[in-house]
Amino acid sequence: SLGGKAALWELFRSSRPSMRLYVTLCAACPYLASILTSHPGMIDELMDSLLVDILPKADVLETMLADLTRGAEDLDPILHSFKNAQHLRVGVRDILGKDDIRHTHASLADVAETCIHQISHYEHDKLLQKFGRPTIGSIADDAEVSDELRERFAQREGQPCELVILALGKLGGREPNYHSDLDLVFLYEADGSTFFHGRGSGYSTSNSHFFSELGQRIIRTASR
Repeated sequence: SLGGKAALWELFRSSRPSMRLYVTLCAACPYLASILTSHPGMIDELMDSLLVDILPKADVLETMLADLTRGAEDLDPILHSFKNAQHLRVGVRDILGKDDIRHTHASLADVAETCIHQISHYEHDKLLQKFGRPTIGSIADDAEVSDELRERFAQREGQPCELVILALGKLGGREPNYHSDLDLVFLYEADGSTFFHGRGSGYSTSNSHFFSELGQRIIRTASR
């Protein structure tokens, strides 16, 4: 896979530490080695990871992925490439002992959260075009809620209904490994219906249907 990368062999010839790193990576980490053999161009990502003092934080990752996906019609190849590149960076620093286990887990959590955020925004925007924006409805008179909660929702009736994605398990504890499942719970604020502001080509539906469809789409894309 790397046969055409003459610069790589020149690097190995002139830098024994680089060759030792690559041999160690291939011997100790089949997962990371498979990323390199499947995507030979990521050797540049491998070298970049050695030049930075620290890995990018979550806000930087968010900006990077947002720029990569701006205007994209298909997220899958971009997300795969982004995740592989970031895992390679984290893994190389892990092998070299540049980061302790706590920082390694935290960096992997940041990568996972960044991907989930981008998937969520992408699928949410697509559903907005189809169903309109979910809004908070009124609480039924027979609903068993406190007066304080009823008053709070009365003040927000008709305003946008928001979604929270709650991470459990290893992601929730910010300690996933490279292959951890992502345990997620989807919560939306209140019942109500969707509403088109201005002209819309779709049709209104209930908040429960909107967010159920959104959750399924997020899980389906993340699973791929």
